[in-house]
Amino acid sequence: MIDPEKTHSRITAAIFLGITVSIVVFDETFEDLVAIIIIVASVAGLAFNWLSRQYSPEEKGWQEERENWEEADRWW
Repeated sequence: MIDPEKTHSRITAAIFLGITVSIVVFDETFEDLVAIIIIVASVAGLAFNWLSRQYSPEEKGWQEERENWEEADRWW
């Protein structure tokens, strides 16, 4: 299970790892590096946004309510 409290540090580590690999392996120029940083940060932000919604109390309550309605529909 994903721990939301550790997600920030994991995303930061993934960004720095991606930057390091792109510099060492691909020998990128500065402009390419900036583009890679923007892309990786955007994807990481979207992933964190999705994760935070998955583990928010409001979302869990909504999911439980939906499951209850689905069980009631199956019963009928």
